[in-house]
Amino acid sequence: MATFRISEFMSEINKRGVMKTNLFNVMIAMPKCMKNRSTNPERTEILSLRCSAASIPGVNLVGKDFQKYGYGLSERFISTATLNDISLEFVLDQKFVADFFEEWTLGITDYSRLKSMDYEAKMSDGVLVSNKKPYFTNYKSNYTTTILINVYDETAERIKTVELTEAFPTAISAINLNWNEQDRLAKLVVRIQYRDLIYHYLGSDSFRIESKNDRLFGKIDRLVGFTSALQSLGSTLFGR
Repeated sequence: MATFRISEFMSEINKRGVMKTNLFNVMIAMPKCMKNRSTNPERTEILSLRCSAASIPGVNLVGKDFQKYGYGLSERFISTATLNDISLEFVLDQKFVADFFEEWTLGITDYSRLKSMDYEAKMSDGVLVSNKKPYFTNYKSNYTTTILINVYDETAERIKTVELTEAFPTAISAINLNWNEQDRLAKLVVRIQYRDLIYHYLGSDSFRIESKNDRLFGKIDRLVGFTSALQSLGSTLFGR
């Protein structure tokens, strides 16, 4: 039986390091349904700086039981996989972050009735007239986008990127307000669903930032410089 040697353990840690949960950023490309609303699509970089918590999605392998000979003991075979939704937590500013996700969800389905992403209305004899019916649901291709979750080491080198394709929000949390909590930061939690999960590993030939995704994704390395600052800021503001 192999014996545990602390020297070997320390050597392994020193050689390969450890993955830290606070060295990450999240990048969200502007969804098509919102591009007409924003004069500067690159403002989604604000979301990257404001995202204080995220997760790399989990995967569930779903199996089915079969009796190989039609009787006797069953044997399980994997038939498919299901991908878990993720939650993104954002520290709110006084306007942009909350507005972004509220407008995104309104671009999916107009639950507000009097406000929507491409809402065009006018007053006619004191009556609000619109060319769009309330509770309209958009085409999926108009409200989905690509999200990248980038993980870094302590030298600000990217070690992994997880790409979520055709992603969209399915829920945004309530924003809790309280007069007795004068020093607490307001946060928003957004649940994200997506179609495909793609892993991009450091040094892999498969890792390419395609221009068709969005110009925003070409700026990943430029944002790496923020990593050290985010680490210090996270420790100060979020207790991490």
